[in-house]
Amino acid sequence: MKIIITTLLGTLVLFGDSIENLAEELVKLRADVERLHEQIDAEKESFQMKFKSLQMQKAELEANIRREDTKIKNLNLKLDKVKSENSKKVEDSQNLKPLALKTISSLKLTLQKTLPFKLRERQIALEELEALIVSNTISSERALNKIWSFVEDEISLTKTNTIHKQTIEIEGEEKLVDVAKIGMVMLFFQTAEDRVGYLEESEFRYASKEEEKLILGLFDSIKKGIRAGYFQIPNKILGVE
Repeated sequence: MKIIITTLLGTLVLFGDSIENLAEELVKLRADVERLHEQIDAEKESFQMKFKSLQMQKAELEANIRREDTKIKNLNLKLDKVKSENSKKVEDSQNLKPLALKTISSLKLTLQKTLPFKLRERQIALEELEALIVSNTISSERALNKIWSFVEDEISLTKTNTIHKQTIEIEGEEKLVDVAKIGMVMLFFQTAEDRVGYLEESEFRYASKEEEKLILGLFDSIKKGIRAGYFQIPNKILGVE
């Protein structure tokens, strides 16, 4: 009997130890479970924050895309407007082209009837401008502006008395001389040998002894900067005796 009780007590002790061990294991398992729950909650919270951040980025990108789409649409509208305006300008320019060429032709004829002061240079200026228009190198609007500048220069020539170097033909011989331009109505010349003369009836002629003194006085005055005042000179206005 004593043996049975002893055995039972031993069994109870062992059972008690097992229970205690199980309790400890349960406590550990519960702690592990709680720790895992905390990790899961933390991961879940982190995921939710990342998800919200991605959603915000997505919304911002979509807003940027909409803004860029709007910009592109506006740019396309502006581009269409510019194309339309350019097309109209090209059409207007083409309409102005015949006018520009006609004006140059008229100016060429006018030059032939004016004082032959640096005539070739003035003709070349028109010819070069005409070539630019024909080749469409410049627009007709710009060409007309250049034509007007040329006309202003021609008008300016009529208001000044100046001396320039120019090659002229005298008695069948070409000479580089000083020419005194009186507006655009009279042209006098002075050679390197101080021989002087004038343009008369489209020809350069040497002056007589009586005229020579007057012409030399004219050159001397203009060279001294006296370009306005009373000058006694031979009356050679456009070939008038």
